[in-house]
Order: sequence, then structure tokens, then C-alpha cells
Amino acid sequence: MDQLHHFLTHLWDTADFPARWHCGRWSDLHGWLYIGANLAVWSAYFAIPLMLLYLVRKRPDLPFRKIFAWFTAFILFCGATHLMDALMFWVPVYRFNALLLLGTGLVSWTTLIAMYRVAPQALALKTPAELEEALQRRTAELEKANQELRRSEAQFKALVEHNPDIVAYLDEDMRYKFINQSIRRLAGISPDQIEGRTFQEVSRPGPQAEIFVQQVREVIATGEARTFDYLSGIPGEGGIRRNYVISAVPLSLSEAGAPAVLTVARDVTLLKQLEHELQTHVAALEETTHLLRGRNQMLQEFAFIVSHNLRSPVTNLATILELYDRSAHSAEKEILLQQLRKVAGRLAETVKDLTEVVRVQTDDTLVSEELRFEEVLCHLNESLVAQIQESGARVCAHFTECPTVTYPKVYLESIMLNLLTNAIKYRAADRTAQVCFRTHRSEDGRVVLTCQDNGVGIDLERHGTKLFGLHKTFHGHPDARGVGLFITKNQIESQGGSIGVESRVGEGTTFKIVF
Repeated sequence: MDQLHHFLTHLWDTADFPARWHCGRWSDLHGWLYIGANLAVWSAYFAIPLMLLYLVRKRPDLPFRKIFAWFTAFILFCGATHLMDALMFWVPVYRFNALLLLGTGLVSWTTLIAMYRVAPQALALKTPAELEEALQRRTAELEKANQELRRSEAQFKALVEHNPDIVAYLDEDMRYKFINQSIRRLAGISPDQIEGRTFQEVSRPGPQAEIFVQQVREVIATGEARTFDYLSGIPGEGGIRRNYVISAVPLSLSEAGAPAVLTVARDVTLLKQLEHELQTHVAALEETTHLLRGRNQMLQEFAFIVSHNLRSPVTNLATILELYDRSAHSAEKEILLQQLRKVAGRLAETVKDLTEVVRVQTDDTLVSEELRFEEVLCHLNESLVAQIQESGARVCAHFTECPTVTYPKVYLESIMLNLLTNAIKYRAADRTAQVCFRTHRSEDGRVVLTCQDNGVGIDLERHGTKLFGLHKTFHGHPDARGVGLFITKNQIESQGGSIGVESRVGEGTTFKIVF
């Protein structure tokens, strides 16, 4: 320990050793040759690490960078020993030189161990020839892949260009990057007129354009595909309205991942037209079916009415004839003949009524024309002037909201005549009869006529289901035959309309006809 302490405390002491010029017999040539050689080695050893540092900084991809660091330290230590060997010709610091040599040895072995550890990896590195061969092989593979890619791109482009649908790419600014040739066929314009421009620049402003922009932006924002309907809006269509079903799919057109959208617009105009025509035909078929069912029901009701209304008079006639044949008195026979005439007269009236019903149900020769309600009512007032004056009835009309209707003239006159005469016939005895006709349009655009009176009213709870039946009367009026409303209902329904009624006993009745 004393020697180590003395060694370290006298590390730079030169008193114990003579300078190297005084050790041995050095000639000037020999001495300076030795010094110069050591300095040359030292300068080279110090220049080599600078070159290594330059290479490492210029080539950050070099492998085994730690080995370069250890080699730099090793060379620097070796150079330092040569510099010290030259200096000791004048400064004999043998103790420090010993430490320097020890450090050089340690760094040398550490560098050797590091080289040993990376030797397998270094040996695994390919030689320039192997690298050249791998590069050529990889180049050939890439060239083949590029050829396949170009062939696939050509096939895909041909598929897109010949696709009957309009295929387009739009970036996040709604700018067209590509659109296929279908735009020329459907819109009569070249893709060059659209590519590079935004959708807003090439489309007509309006609700449909706003829908397109909103849907595409939703696709960009959510990254989810969408399908939506689009009506026309493609420039160059000359005002033709075309229907499209557009599928929008999110894409990325750049390495940075900028959002974009692929749109495929399919022209479904013809399909929509066919669908509309089909719906029209189905609606017409349903209406025809409804009318046929109504006609069938009316025929069944008419058959029942004929059977019911003719059975009693015919039976009565047969009974009277049988009594006439049995009678032996002329006076009795005369009475029976009078009864026979009355029954025959009622039977004739019944047959006449039934004939009128059949005419209404089977008359297909009627022609509809535009009629003014005011003119029809004026004509009826003139025809019924005596009856109106005698009853003291007041007739009013409000046709301003819907003054006309397209309808068979004979039917409209018959309908309004029946409503007006019924209102006068069944007026209340304790007040002046008031009859008011009004027109308006329903929510679905159909013409509606109402006839409101302040007459005796009808008990709908008792007679509502029989109100429009043939020969159904409810007030015991001497002129009541129960035919007018039945014919009115048949006339209205034969033209595809409907009739309804609201009534309160003692207050009046309102009939509502929807044409």
C-alpha cells in the first residue's frame, strides 16, 4: 500500500528517472528518428478517430455503432502512448506512462470482447455480391409486381369506364378527382369538364344538392358507407328530371390519409317510372275492385228489394183474382175490380221505381262536364218556385270556395233536387224552413257539397242503417216513397263518390257528398 501511495503521489515526479536522452547512447539521428516516428504514429492515431466520427455522422444507418466507439477509444489510447513515448525524451513521467499503458490495455481488451460479441452478427451480413444478387432478385420481383399492378389498374379502369353507373372520387373539399365516361352518356358532358372542380361548382343549387353534400360529409365524418336517393341535379341534362340511387363509400386517396369518398350513382329513372305506373295500375285496380264489390252488393240488395217489393203486390193480385173468380155477386166483383186497379197501380209505380234504379246503376253513357253549382241551383229554384213560395222556405248558397265540379249534369241536378225537395218536404212546422248549400275541398283535394236544413231531423240511432234503402220512409209523409235518397246514393257511388249524413231530431239534417 505504501508503494501504491508513493506511486500515486509522485505520478508527475521526474526526479527518480533521467530523461530518455540521458539513458543509453542516443545519437541525434537515432533519437530524432525515434521521436519523429512516435509523433507520426500519434498524429495518425488521432486523425483516424476523426475520420470514423465523420463516417458515423454521415451514415446514421451503419450497424454496430458501439464498436466504432470502442475502436475510437482504443486508437486514441494507442496514439497517446506513442505521444508519451516521444515526450519522455525530455519529461521522464514513467509513472503516468505506466497508467496510460494500463488504460490502453483495458480499452484494447474491452474492444476485443465487444468485437467477439458482435462477430456472429457481422458474419451474418451479406457480402456485396450477395447484396447485389438480392437487389437484382428483389428488383425483378418488384418489376413483376408493378406489371401485375399496371395490368390490374388497366382492367379496373376499363371496368370503371365501361360501368353504366356514374363512378366518381371526391376529396374532403367535395372536389372531383375522377369521374367515369358514364357522365357523358347520361348528362352529355365530358369528364374533363368536372374533374378538378367542386360539386358545388358543377351542380344546380337547391334542396337535392344540399342533400348530396350533407350525405357525403356524413360519410367523411363517420367513415361509414351510405345509400340515398337523388333527383336530377347533374348539369347538362336540359331540364330532364332523372332519379338516381347513390352509394357513397369512404376512401383514402393519399398516404397521409386525407379523407375522400367513392360515389356510385345508378340511374333508376325508368325503374321509378315503371314503379309509378305499377302503383297507378294497382290503385286503379283496387278502385275497380271496390266499385265491382259495390255493384255486386247493390245487385244483391236490388234482387232482395225486387223480391220483397214485388212479392206482396203479386200475392195480393193473385188473392183478389181468386176472390173475383169465386164471387157470384156483381157488386162484390166491382169492389174487387177497384181493389185490383189500385194494386195494379201500386205495382206499376213499384216497377217504374225499380226501372229507374236499374237505369241509374247501369247507365254508362253519361258524360261528365264542368258544372257551376250556382247555375244548377238557380235552375232548380226556378223549377220549384211554386213549392218554395208555398212552403216559405229560404234557400241560401255559398259556392265561392269551390264553385265548379266535373260531373254528369243529369246526376248533379237529380242529387241537388232530391236534397232540396226533401228539406222542404220534411220542414218543421214551428219555424221557417232554411236550406243552405255549401262547397269546399277535402284534404285530398276532392270537391265536397253539403246541404244543411233546420227541419224535423232523423233519428239515426233507429233509422241510420235504413236511411238510403229503397222504399224506406220514416216520417209518414203522404208523398214519401223512399226512392229519392236510394237513387241519390246510387248516383253518387256510381261515380266513385260517397254520401254521409248528420242529424238531430227536432234540429235538422246535414247531408255531405264527396264527389
